[in-house]
Order: sequence, then C-alpha cells, then structure tokens
Amino acid sequence: MKAANWLSHLDYDWQSAVWRHWLVELSRRFTLLRYDERGCGLSDWEVPRSSFEAWVEDLEVVVDAAGFDTFPLLGISQGAPVAVGRLSAARGHRRQMMPRSRAMCTASVRELACSLLKIADT
Repeated sequence: MKAANWLSHLDYDWQSAVWRHWLVELSRRFTLLRYDERGCGLSDWEVPRSSFEAWVEDLEVVVDAAGFDTFPLLGISQGAPVAVGRLSAARGHRRQMMPRSRAMCTASVRELACSLLKIADT
C-alpha cells in the first residue's frame, strides 16, 4: 500500500521518470495498491475539504475497501506523515511501515518518527 502524495496521477505515474522505477520494482514482487490524493490525478478535483485528517481518512477508506488484514505501508514525501497518522487506527492491521521522506534523513527526525511509532503502538 502506498499512501498518496501530492501531484500523483495513477495513469501518468507509469510514464514518469520520477515514479516509474518505483512502480515497476514494487509491483514486480508485491500487489501494489495506490490511489490519487483528493484534488490530484484521477481523483475528484472539486473536494469539500483538503486537510491532513482528510488525507488520513482517505488512506483508511482505501485500505478498508481493499480488505487487507496486514500490509506494508509506504509513505513517500507528503505520504510519510499520512502513513504515520494512520498508525493509531491501524494497530491490528500493520505488519510493517516504511515512512520515507527527505526529512527522514536527519537523525532528529528519524528519532521523532520512531517515538511516534512507539506512542501509536501503546
């Protein structure tokens, strides 16, 4: 499961020099479920609200519709905090989580992310 991030497009991402290699490699070994963020790509462009809470809710709706019991959750860029935000609702459904962002490269941010993961699991 890949949490949506800004400027995604389910069709055009396969042609993108930025995303194509991710999609090819991840879908080679796994079932890769993706969705466009509200207001982007093939998603509705006229949205009643666009907020962090709405993005987390969207992720939850997609996961529930897929019927996954356990799944890896990949969050890249804007998708990383959305994936972490999903943790409190996902305690019984999370097998592993891979938040990935340029911001995750600093030790202090990695430490904060690990603390958030521990808090969400309590």
